[in-house]
Amino acid sequence: MVAERRRARVRRLVLAAVAAIIALGGPAVTWALTEGSQVASVAQQFSATDPATGVSATVGVDPAAWGSRVTLDLGHVRGPQSCTLVAVGMDGAQQTVTSWTVPATGYDGGTELRTGGGTGLASSAIARFEVRSGDAVLVVVPVQR
Repeated sequence: MVAERRRARVRRLVLAAVAAIIALGGPAVTWALTEGSQVASVAQQFSATDPATGVSATVGVDPAAWGSRVTLDLGHVRGPQSCTLVAVGMDGAQQTVTSWTVPATGYDGGTELRTGGGTGLASSAIARFEVRSGDAVLVVVPVQR
């Protein structure tokens, strides 16, 4: 009788623990899966290569409630130098999406940069993206609609 009560109590505790894990962990797993899928999806991609610098870029833009998620694949950049990706709006507004330092070896010969960030500009309000190093524009990627 005592052993049976003890087993029943242990069973209830185990079931309560499992229920708590599901109740607390379920939303976190759902959030992680939906956030991950939102970051991985790219609604539009735009590419350009600057004939003078040889720098090539592909920019992915995914609309978000707060603005736009942006991805960048960049190649043929000499290093070392510091760069920024800037979103330029139709109205001329500019927002830095991300920044990085190109290593001395640069991005060439099979090595490229893949990075991302975000901007408060809606994807429909973006005219172009610019990869800049100091005052120099290395490549302009127009957003074509």
